[in-house]
Amino acid sequence: MSSARIVSLTSLYVLTVFLAATLLFLVQPMAARMLLPSYGGSPSVWTTCMLFFQVVLFAGYCGAHALARYFSLRWQVILQAVLAIAALGVLPLQPADLTAPVDLNAPVPSLLSSLLVSVGPPLLVLSATAPLLQRWFSMTGASNPYVLYAASNLGSLAALLGYPFVVERLLPLAAGGRLMSQATLWSLGYGLFAIAALATGTLSFRRSRRNQAPAAEWPAGSHAAIPWRTRLTWLALAFVPSSAMLGVTLHLTTDVAAVPLLWVLPLAIYLVTYVIAFSGIRVVPVGIARIASFICSVAAAGLPFLWYRPHPANAMIVHLGAFFFLALVLHGDLSRARPQPERLTEFYVWIAAGGALGGIFNALVAPAIFVTVVEYPAVLVAGCLIATRSRTLALLLAAAFVAAALFAGPPGKRIHGERTFFGVVRVMRNEGPSFVLLDAEGVRKGEEKRIPGNVLLHGTTRHGIQMLDPALRYKATSYYHLSGPIGDVFQTYGPMGRIRDVGVIGLGTGTLATYGQPGQRFDFYEIDPAVVRIAQNPEYFTYLADTHAKVNVHLSDGRVGLAAGPRARFDLLIVDGFTSDAIPVHLLTREALALYDASLRPGGLLAIHITNKYFDLVPVVRAIARSLEIEGLVQGDGKIDPRQRVEGKSTSQWVVLAPMAETLAPLRRVPDWIPLDDRPADDRYLWTDDYASPLSILRW
Repeated sequence: MSSARIVSLTSLYVLTVFLAATLLFLVQPMAARMLLPSYGGSPSVWTTCMLFFQVVLFAGYCGAHALARYFSLRWQVILQAVLAIAALGVLPLQPADLTAPVDLNAPVPSLLSSLLVSVGPPLLVLSATAPLLQRWFSMTGASNPYVLYAASNLGSLAALLGYPFVVERLLPLAAGGRLMSQATLWSLGYGLFAIAALATGTLSFRRSRRNQAPAAEWPAGSHAAIPWRTRLTWLALAFVPSSAMLGVTLHLTTDVAAVPLLWVLPLAIYLVTYVIAFSGIRVVPVGIARIASFICSVAAAGLPFLWYRPHPANAMIVHLGAFFFLALVLHGDLSRARPQPERLTEFYVWIAAGGALGGIFNALVAPAIFVTVVEYPAVLVAGCLIATRSRTLALLLAAAFVAAALFAGPPGKRIHGERTFFGVVRVMRNEGPSFVLLDAEGVRKGEEKRIPGNVLLHGTTRHGIQMLDPALRYKATSYYHLSGPIGDVFQTYGPMGRIRDVGVIGLGTGTLATYGQPGQRFDFYEIDPAVVRIAQNPEYFTYLADTHAKVNVHLSDGRVGLAAGPRARFDLLIVDGFTSDAIPVHLLTREALALYDASLRPGGLLAIHITNKYFDLVPVVRAIARSLEIEGLVQGDGKIDPRQRVEGKSTSQWVVLAPMAETLAPLRRVPDWIPLDDRPADDRYLWTDDYASPLSILRW
């Protein structure tokens, strides 16, 4: 074969493998985005989706190994083509039904079954492509088929970065009457892949016959048994980076900062280190990388000793640095331990098994046996042991993590901790800020005092506090303080008799129930069973027990709960659903606000809590309100005097909307409330269930 034809065939292999990996990693965030609303926007949705994709990858690699081991090249090509065509039957992908009930006490099986039905078949075909084509490539006389694995990971990286920065910003999820959507684009890409895979298989078969290369038999001597120690080494070298990737993602998003798209960085590092390892690129000497892995891991363990809540950028640099060097070392060791090409499909089976076990450990085992994200430091210690090959260094790192867990952490005493699918929640006894009493002339009276309080934390984000002093126990605190925006709403409309039935999406500690009066009814919608248990336990918080209103708590996603109930039943509907520090996207779409509008009685009010360090949500609410022809007011309360600080007040930003413009007249007269609709329209911020781009409102 001429050099031009060899280059052409190689290019076709690279293109097919690259396209398969790109499609595989495009569908992962796309499918998660489709299913996320049904599960309250929990970060664990991503972890569970990763588990599913890793298990499917393992199944695909097993299928590729079976095809290569037991079938001739002709039948391999035929069977792969048949499976690729059959998988077209589930396309295009469809978003989840937001009104369908979900078992929130066992969300993982439900999520996994939804993924299996919706994207399982094409994912299985795509997963088998990389090892199968590498095997075919080796049979054409190629000297190093493992280079295609680097091309595969480059395709994965391109999709990983391309989805949030390009695809999600330009296209809706489903067509919805439009010519192009994410689902349509992916379906077209899959069709192109099927054609490329068939062409690659056909050319490979012709090339192998021309070279008289064995199609169904292994070369002489290749049946020599691979030692089980070698297989277990492959398994461990794949397991640790997989688990560490998921662990560092969960740690950063729950204990450092709920920064949007933060999950992209660990996964990108994971893929980059695979590319470096299997392409032969040498970034740093192996010995230096091993030392750097240990140093960065120690820095990650010692970070809490320096300060409890370091700046997110500093924490991310330390933790991602530790993960980068760990993955670089272990993936490098994995590449150096690879077998001859005739055994590469088995090699990939063990790699996929290690990755799947990492997902199983982090998504299923760890939440069941650990109260906090213990799996992350545990796997760093295991990685240190493998990377440095030193028990002493691994024990030193383990001691550093144990010391950090014992002597560092959130201020106060932990009185309860719980971990569910939706995250880690803790109740802390906080001594509160110090203060002194002053007389009318400003002279100090008595000694410095502190008022203790119970605080509910989701990750490191405060979701409510109740002061334990009898004089302050019944007062609304944090984002719901009487002097804040939501306090203005209750003080303005409560005495007018305009508020009788109140709906609240998001429970927290139940602080809003303090505004309840006799004859009023509060319906809370909360998706996390742990939060419900904590808020209803008077040993932690008594807001629900102390209120004068009748209270009902519904274990449900807010949209699902509202859709299942009658229309026009609330005088005031409050949207206060947060996952850690971020409000789930599906609660701020045009369809969501239309549902909220339908749930209000004539003259009713909709209040939306939009406090956020990383997102500017005002443009989104403004665009949606304008599209629904609803007027609104906004207030960002940044004022806290010393007395309010003692009472546990936090700054907050709220938007109040009303289908009937005259309903807002009393609130317009309250200081600091300004019109919402005071800027030109911009459709970039018009979020729908099909289209939402968090990057467009990120506070860079």
